[in-house]
Amino acid sequence: MTIQGRLEDQVAIVTGGSRGIGFAVACAFAREGARLALAAVRDQDALEKAKAEIAAPGRDVIAMLADVRRRGDAERLVQAAIAKWGRIDILVNNAGILRL
Repeated sequence: MTIQGRLEDQVAIVTGGSRGIGFAVACAFAREGARLALAAVRDQDALEKAKAEIAAPGRDVIAMLADVRRRGDAERLVQAAIAKWGRIDILVNNAGILRL
């Protein structure tokens, strides 16, 4: 018998998913069975590391640099998820910008 997670086969977009709270949320969603689209604004290396860590146990993950303050970037992220999985079930708008 296979035990399924609460989010099995759900599609989630997590902005700011390469580190901190966004990464923790993405990991928790993945453990519960979600398919994930991760976005980060600038750090490709951190994004790829997050993707690899989440995907390692066989989870389905896409990752892209996207500044979700820009409509075109947000649309590319949404379209990538829809192209791969046909839908989006969950959106976590975790991206944040800190200006000092």
